[in-house]
Amino acid sequence: MVPPKDMSSLSSAPLRLRTEAEAERWLLDLVDYERRPPVHREASVFFHLDRFVEQLNALGRPQDDYPSVHIAGTAGKGWIASALAAICQAAGLRVGLYTSPHLASFRERIRVDGRMISPKAFVEGIVELGPRFGAADDGGFRTVFEILTALGFQHFSRRGVDLAIIETGLGGRLDCTTAVQPILSIIASLGLDHTAILGNTLAEIAWEKAGIIKPRTPVILSLQPSDVAREAMPVIRDVARKRQAPIIPAGRRVRLSLVRESLRGSEWKADLGGRRLALHCRSFGPSAQINLTTVLAAVDFLRVQGFEIPDSAVKQGLVEWIWPGRLEVIRAAKPAVIIDGAHNPLEARTLRAAIDGVALGVPVHWVVAMLRDKDIAGVLRELAGGRGDDSITTFPAPSPRALNARELACHALDLCSRVSCRPTIKEALNLALQETRCGVVVVAGSLYIVEPARQALREILP
Repeated sequence: MVPPKDMSSLSSAPLRLRTEAEAERWLLDLVDYERRPPVHREASVFFHLDRFVEQLNALGRPQDDYPSVHIAGTAGKGWIASALAAICQAAGLRVGLYTSPHLASFRERIRVDGRMISPKAFVEGIVELGPRFGAADDGGFRTVFEILTALGFQHFSRRGVDLAIIETGLGGRLDCTTAVQPILSIIASLGLDHTAILGNTLAEIAWEKAGIIKPRTPVILSLQPSDVAREAMPVIRDVARKRQAPIIPAGRRVRLSLVRESLRGSEWKADLGGRRLALHCRSFGPSAQINLTTVLAAVDFLRVQGFEIPDSAVKQGLVEWIWPGRLEVIRAAKPAVIIDGAHNPLEARTLRAAIDGVALGVPVHWVVAMLRDKDIAGVLRELAGGRGDDSITTFPAPSPRALNARELACHALDLCSRVSCRPTIKEALNLALQETRCGVVVVAGSLYIVEPARQALREILP
C-alpha cells in the first residue's frame, strides 16, 4: 500500500504548529485507519508494532513509568475503561485514561483525572513527536493512532499518574497500545466487527484480542453469551495458558443483582468479595450488568495489589461517571431521545435489549447513519427486525466511508414499513421528533454521528 501523500519531509523538518486546529489538520494529513481502514486480511502488512516500540524506546519508554490496565474487546471496553477510571479517581488516585475514537476533539482521547489534555500540551506534544512519528526511515509511514498513543503515554508520564487505563484501538495483537506492560489485562464482550482485518469468525477475533495478554499477567474475562464463549473462550484460554497468565472470570468474586432500571439509570445490589454495596449507575440494560461486573472485578484486583479504593469511591465514581454517546439519554420523555454509537451487530443487539428493558412495547423511531464497511444488514436487523411499530430514518454519516442515506434506507425496507431518508442529521431528527410523540427516538449506527446529533439536538430541543 502507498501512503496517500509524500510524507518524506516529515521525519526531518521541524513542525511549526501554533494552535490545536493546526495540529489536528497536520494529524489528518497522515494515515488514519479509523477514517480509511486497510482492506488486506493480514493486518501485519499495515501495523508495525516493532517500529512503534523502537520509537518508544528512544523516548525512554514512558509507558513503563506507571502501572497500567489494558482493555480489549468488541464492545464495552470504553465503558469499562471510563467507569474504572472514574472510580479510581474518586478514590484520590491520579488516573490517566486513553480511549478512542473521539467524538469532537482528538484531545478527548487523553485524559488525566477526567480532564482532557490541554490545547497547549496537545500542540507541544505533536510538535515534539511529529517529526519522530511522521514517517518511517524505510519509506514506510506512521499513523494518527500511533502518534496519539505515544502522546498519551508521554503525557501520563509527565503528569505523574498513579495508574493508567488504556483502551485498545483495534484488535489487540498488533494494536500499538500493546506496547504497555500492564499489571492487569481485561477482555470485554466479543463479537464480529472489523472482520476484514481481524477475521470472519469469533475464534479468529478472540485470537487477535488475546494478543494483549502478557506473560504471567492476570487477565479478567467479561461474561460472554454461551455461543460466543463456546467458540472464543478456548482460544483465549490457550493463549493465557501458553503465557502463564492467570485467568480471572469477572464473576468469580463479584455478584450483581438488579434492583430497578429506567432511562435515568440502574440500581444494583453488589457483593464485591464479600462486601455488600448498593450502587447507582447511569447506564442500563444487560450490557450494564456485564460491564459493571467486570469493572468491579478490576477494582477487587487493584485492591489486592495495594490500591486504596474504598467502597465510598466505588459509589461516588459510578454516580459521577458519564460515557457520552453510549446509551446517552438526552431527554427522558415526550418523546425520550437517546444517542448510542452502536455500529456492529453485538452493540446493536445490546442497545435494543437495553431499550426493551425500560420501554418494552413502546415504538422506536431509529435515526440511523452507517459506514459502508460495516455489517449494515446485521445492525439494522438487530435494531428493528420483527418490530412492526418501529420506524427508520436514514441520513449520511460525516465520513468518507459513509453509506449513502438512500442506499441505507433500501437496506431497511425489509425490516420496517415506515422508512425514510433525509440529507442531514438535523432534518432526520426533526422528522423523527414530529412523528414520535409517546415513543423513543434513538440515534445509532456510528460513533461519527454522536457529536453532530448532540449539536443538532441542542438546536432543536427547547
